[in-house]
Amino acid sequence: MRSVMFLAVVLHFLHPAWAEENEFVIGWTGPLTGSSAVVGVDSLAAVQLAVEEFNSAAQPGAIKIRLVYEDDGYVVTRALSAYHKLTSVDRAGVIFASTYGGVFAASQAALRDLVLIIDTLDCNDDIAALPANTLCLATQTESIAEVIAADIAASSHSDAVILLEESDGWMQFLERNIRELLTKERVNVVTESSLPTSNDYRSSLVRAKAASATALVILGNDQMGLALKQAADLAYNPQVYGIGSILSPGFQKLAQGKVEGAKVSSWSAAEGVRKQEFMQAFQKKFGRTPALELAAVPAYDAAKIVLGCVETASSKGRLPSDEDLRRCILDTKEYQGVSGPISFDPDGAVRTIREELYIVRNGVLTKRASS
Repeated sequence: MRSVMFLAVVLHFLHPAWAEENEFVIGWTGPLTGSSAVVGVDSLAAVQLAVEEFNSAAQPGAIKIRLVYEDDGYVVTRALSAYHKLTSVDRAGVIFASTYGGVFAASQAALRDLVLIIDTLDCNDDIAALPANTLCLATQTESIAEVIAADIAASSHSDAVILLEESDGWMQFLERNIRELLTKERVNVVTESSLPTSNDYRSSLVRAKAASATALVILGNDQMGLALKQAADLAYNPQVYGIGSILSPGFQKLAQGKVEGAKVSSWSAAEGVRKQEFMQAFQKKFGRTPALELAAVPAYDAAKIVLGCVETASSKGRLPSDEDLRRCILDTKEYQGVSGPISFDPDGAVRTIREELYIVRNGVLTKRASS
């Protein structure tokens, strides 16, 4: 009897995701509040939708999924705390993550804890270089730099200023890539750094105006909407380039209408039956469509792939291990998702979801921006 009890305890700790019989726990962590909430809210909703669809379709006695989520506010320390809570208390076996720095901070622990982390907001070579249990299925960060730099060069901007939120590792990665590409095109680039709490960008903007920089790249979250309003107040009217954060209601409120005409790197899924069905299901469950497709659609596809792998592994009559799931996910080739055909590279990254350049017209993105 003692040996049986001991074996049960050992199995309990070897398979942390198996919280109860026939239940697999999946975690989610990302920003639901704060200046980056716009990217987290839709991501979580998409994963919730996928889990609901999976559980509703499950046969009696089949494995069920329990989803547990944490709001980390896009703060690295909170994201790391969320990881530890999800793994040690909730015993999640897979965690979907949206906070870039948190993914890096938890990657070694995930390998040790036999847990998979999947970044559904960012995918790039730096994430791909992390330990094997950290994967990514999202828009390719490098493609953002490419479309912005290409348009700046094609539009004959000889001088560009990048306004950078310096505490954000993802923004730093993007700034580095944009700078390298523009330098190759012989565009003079100056980076002006700021903190997330900054509310006065005028000194940076005055320097940009004095340097006759005709391109201004905004790499920041909601607070940086103030920069566009302050640029207008200074009669500085460069071509503005930005990322998805420009679409945030918080950013637009602070910008006070000055986002019109901005060129924005973004992404939307191709029109078709899969997208239509996803949008209808999302609307039915949440009473709205996603504010940011690039946050919602890849997260939904990632969840569907993971859930399929959980189902496959558990059907073998044993609990799915991290290795079972990782191997199954990496074997995914030409999966027909809402995002389009999805294939994982051997290093755990998906590089087929590439952003494009849009322009803000009448407050909405219009495809495609012209040089």
